[in-house]
Amino acid sequence: LDNFVMNRLTGDYFERTLYKIFVSMDKHTNAEQLAQVLRVDLNLVLNAISVFYRLGIAYRAPSELEIQPNRSTDVGLNSSTKQSGEGSLVDLFYDEMISDCNSKLSLQNQNIHSNADMCTSSTVDNLESKRIAFMFDSSLTAILMMGNLSNGLKCHAVTLFEVGKLGDESLNSFLSDLAEAPCLTDVEMERHNEYLQVLRCTIEYLRSFAELDLIRCGSLLGLDSAARMRLLCKNYRLLISMAPLRIDVSLINPSAVATIGSLNAEFTSPWFQLYIYKTIGSGPLSLLLRRGTRLKCLPNPFKKYSHLIVTSWAHDPTVITINSCLFTINEMLQHNAVFVQATNCSLEDLQILHIPFPESVQKRTVDEESTTTTTTTTTTGSLEQHPYFWKIVELLDLTATCGYVTMIRIGCSSKLHCGKSPKEAEGEDGKKRGLMMTFGPSAMNSKDPRKTPSTCNSDTVDHYCCWTLYDCIFGVPLFDKRLNESICEKLLTFQLVNSTNAKSLLTSNTNLLHQVKAFIANYQAESVPQPRHGDDNAAPYPEVNLLYHEGEVTIWDV
Repeated sequence: LDNFVMNRLTGDYFERTLYKIFVSMDKHTNAEQLAQVLRVDLNLVLNAISVFYRLGIAYRAPSELEIQPNRSTDVGLNSSTKQSGEGSLVDLFYDEMISDCNSKLSLQNQNIHSNADMCTSSTVDNLESKRIAFMFDSSLTAILMMGNLSNGLKCHAVTLFEVGKLGDESLNSFLSDLAEAPCLTDVEMERHNEYLQVLRCTIEYLRSFAELDLIRCGSLLGLDSAARMRLLCKNYRLLISMAPLRIDVSLINPSAVATIGSLNAEFTSPWFQLYIYKTIGSGPLSLLLRRGTRLKCLPNPFKKYSHLIVTSWAHDPTVITINSCLFTINEMLQHNAVFVQATNCSLEDLQILHIPFPESVQKRTVDEESTTTTTTTTTTGSLEQHPYFWKIVELLDLTATCGYVTMIRIGCSSKLHCGKSPKEAEGEDGKKRGLMMTFGPSAMNSKDPRKTPSTCNSDTVDHYCCWTLYDCIFGVPLFDKRLNESICEKLLTFQLVNSTNAKSLLTSNTNLLHQVKAFIANYQAESVPQPRHGDDNAAPYPEVNLLYHEGEVTIWDV
């Protein structure tokens, strides 16, 4: 969108319809089909398309007979305004479109098909002819708008935010602008530019499998859940999301559309972290507090830790000292549920490792034979062969999807240093920290361990007992070049993008979602309505305070 300005009006039905059509329209869908997908009146769709024509931000996709050999194939949404001399063509295309649509059957008396029927019928279609969608949240558009970038990139950023979609036809221009992004010497801008180049490489790699659309999750949330499902089932054979996504992004039931990513809120919420901690038997000391709780003190196990990773519901985490935590946590609890996790490291000292999956069992067997094992508490080896990583791959069946497992080094607790004295442990930590932190945290200075680049190599040899599971994230990350390249390679190596993998992916996602929801239900009162965040797929707030400690999740009374 060039020179696009929109002041949104609360309660304007036609404006909401414009945005729904923005993210739903493409060159393969005519006005009648669009009305079917959105379940709105055909005349309303025609009026909306007329507005797009008159603004010069869309034009009719020509038929195959109309396409000339020297004509550009870029159809659908323009990234720039058309010349005023094309006005007569716009009017002609609009008149033809109205005539074609009026000659079709009226939509008013058509039966409304169920969501399940729509998805079932989609399996009959040739999946290979459908596109892949790369789903992203508003953090990507925010990064594109940062810094002294080219006008072309900022124009694409506006398009991605306002339209909510950039079709495959427009990606060549976008990729060209990404490749020409200025390389600045400032440290922050260097990280910024690296992020953009990782995004460019990811788009190019995914396009090698099939035509690719970029879709902003927030724009799809403007559609009701049924329309959203109809749109995705109709146009896409596979959804791949950036990782991690925000917790407030809750798009679909992953059992309906083949999905590589966390497009369901349960998978991005603290509920999922508690679930995997209990399932695997590993995780930091954690406390999930319901909204409205008045915290007077922390549970006794927190006393031996110096810092807390505090996450307000639907927000990024922050690291605070335990001495001054009560005021901060109680302020958050007035508005949201809060997830509190213990560590002995400040944000700058937090040591993080991301291990990509899936991984071949053969590699595990070879490395297990070479791993030095004495006792459970003194086992050492390559961190990418950490037993908890293989346990989560096995128990969560992470063979048909991709992503990464985030592990953190808890810190200087004497229990975690395999019998060393606190002084020895502190000295060892200092040496390791000096080595590991040379990589430096980036990702726009994120405080979230899930989107901060690894501070050590995965082949680093260390005591396994010093590291614990933090989270399991599905999708393709953009914040870490090395991690991104590894996961993209696995898409090809394990044939995850092939249509033959779709059935396994659906089964795996469905089973995992059912297990997580069953876990949540164990700690929720059936008679109490679940608080939601504007969507049926949103993760419920906790109704009781839950403590994870030494492999068990228990209800904790303040």
